[in-house]
Amino acid sequence: MISWFKKLFKKKEAPIAWGEKKVVIDLPHLKVTHFWVDATKSTETFSSQDLTNKTWLFLKGNGDYQNGAMKKKILPGTNATIQAGFKHAIMAGGDRVEVLEIQSGDAYVAPVAQLPASTS
Repeated sequence: MISWFKKLFKKKEAPIAWGEKKVVIDLPHLKVTHFWVDATKSTETFSSQDLTNKTWLFLKGNGDYQNGAMKKKILPGTNATIQAGFKHAIMAGGDRVEVLEIQSGDAYVAPVAQLPASTS
């Protein structure tokens, strides 16, 4: 009945070298991910996605993040906007950093799940 809706909420993915991530919503043109960067670890070394914009909302922890040439401190409750093509990374300090990431843009196209046909 609502199995298509359940597919929107993915299960936690396998642990990665720097922490964990869980895709919360994966729709065409929108992806929301909740992830953690373990204390003293860093995400991929200055990765970039050429086709999507991102917003990071820092929920917990401390450390630094880099967005292009700009390096800033992580403060819980603040956010960072990463434009498509900018290199970026998160470097956790002594505490684990918890982040909610929103990816969007015309160029981000998720695998399209078939929604049930309307009965109206």
